[in-house]
Amino acid sequence: MAVQQLGVAGLTVESRTFYDKVLLGRNTPEYLHEGFGMKKSIPARGGKTLSLRKFQRPPAATTALTEGTPPAATNPTVSETTMSVAQYGAYMLGSDILEKQAVDPQITEWTEIFSEMMKDTRDQLVRNVINAGTQAAYGGTATVRSGVGSGSAFTMSWAEIRNARRLLKRVDAPTAIDGKYAAIIHPDVVRNLFGDTTVVNAFQHAGARTGDNPLFRGELGELLGIKFFETSAATTFSGLGQSAGFVYATLFLGKDAFAVTELSSLASEVIFHDIGTSGINDPLNQVWSLGFKTAIGTGIVDQDRIVRYETNG
Repeated sequence: MAVQQLGVAGLTVESRTFYDKVLLGRNTPEYLHEGFGMKKSIPARGGKTLSLRKFQRPPAATTALTEGTPPAATNPTVSETTMSVAQYGAYMLGSDILEKQAVDPQITEWTEIFSEMMKDTRDQLVRNVINAGTQAAYGGTATVRSGVGSGSAFTMSWAEIRNARRLLKRVDAPTAIDGKYAAIIHPDVVRNLFGDTTVVNAFQHAGARTGDNPLFRGELGELLGIKFFETSAATTFSGLGQSAGFVYATLFLGKDAFAVTELSSLASEVIFHDIGTSGINDPLNQVWSLGFKTAIGTGIVDQDRIVRYETNG
């Protein structure tokens, strides 16, 4: 007795693929870097370069005055930091048939993706600037990036956290958030910190013994007056460590260490042009476009308020 089966032999054409209308979500990192900068805006007709100035405090006057004799006049100085705004963007073109006949809603989904792309672009632009700061420290005995080895001696540990705090405190860097310094840290670095018994003991003995303890929540939280923010978008340097090893950068930040500026007359936006709106560039009403445009500039305001700590994890 022949039993007919779906998609087999004479019934091949009866087999179909069912397309679920609910699309799968995308994995996206936390885009954190921009949020820790001073927000500045250049008004319309104000050019595209921002100037920030700081009045420098002269050293303390510890020499006693000579009676009846004025001392030499103090010569104070003003420092300046400048940063220029540039535009960035990307777009796609789609056909009328793609929009009308595709199984999935093209414009809706691509709008979300270009919005994510814009956030990623801004985050990387800011991250690249602040990771180029002049104050760097290295795990273990390393003194340069190429000296960061693969062993446990070069990981982020209690000792590195103490040292990062020292570097900020010794220059009187103001705290960044809630009376604490901020640290942007990669999940791989967090993994190694949770392997440091001193760090774990600090949470066990000094922290809450309930579900509020960071060990239960799986996050570093706050430690030594530093508030940690975890993201896979933290800077990494592939093949630049010892023996071409991987190096991670953890950023320790004080308040107003850097600034992010925009143009008030040109807001960031996702831009859609429908079919039939492009004139002679689309004479048969066949093409739509979708993309983003953003304008941003970043500059380090105070090098002493940023510590880039490079470790192998």
